[in-house]
Amino acid sequence: MFYKVPDVSEDADHRYCWSSTACMKDQTGIEQESSMINTRLLRTVTRLRLVGLALGVLTVLAVVTTTTGGLAKNQVLASQSESTISIHSAVFEEDGSLHLPDGYRQWEHVGARIKPDGRSVLDGSQITTPQVMDTYITPAAFDSFKRTGAWPDGTQIVKEISLIKTGKDCDKSTFVCFTSFGSGIFQASYIGLGMMVKDSKRFPSAPGNWGYFAFRSNGSMYQAAATIRPQQQCASCHMKLASSTDYVFSSTHIGLLPSNAQ
Repeated sequence: MFYKVPDVSEDADHRYCWSSTACMKDQTGIEQESSMINTRLLRTVTRLRLVGLALGVLTVLAVVTTTTGGLAKNQVLASQSESTISIHSAVFEEDGSLHLPDGYRQWEHVGARIKPDGRSVLDGSQITTPQVMDTYITPAAFDSFKRTGAWPDGTQIVKEISLIKTGKDCDKSTFVCFTSFGSGIFQASYIGLGMMVKDSKRFPSAPGNWGYFAFRSNGSMYQAAATIRPQQQCASCHMKLASSTDYVFSSTHIGLLPSNAQ
């Protein structure tokens, strides 16, 4: 008698046994083979679970490392910012005069002011043509101010002064000039710059440890160095009007306002 036994594959032809015993052996072999397949599948699933667990652990470690690294990086940047202030400190001559800083127009520009009349901050002379004052601050000091709200030792602040354009194309009362590309009030020429330097070692007894200097224009060039100015020429005004903000006129500079210091 023949016994029909299905093959393990779905589309295979049926096989036939010569006896029931042979069919039982064949059936046993099929069951053993199926058991081996199930065992292999179980091992594969287990390995995949272990791999998934390992990947999960690595992901957590990567996140922790990234977060820790980010905090460390911020600390390093803060440290670098402070060290940059000391590295790029103001340069003084042997006689105590301050050297004109290089590249100050590439510093942080925090605002401009038009002074139409009164006395010039350069030399106290009467203003006849409105002056524009552009203020620049060393980047490292500005970054420190944004983080802490205080000016660190080594801060340099430059206020460069220029004259308003005048002439036949400009209104004599409003100083508005008319050009082919539109009307406006324009800067014409630089006449000098004032400068503040915060140095606790060099100016230990000065209010806020600030020293004040003025560089005047000599034609198209500024003087190479400037001596410290007497207290009554600069410091007295800062002491009277800006003592609550470390002697810096923060409220008159748009870039130093809390909402804009970014």
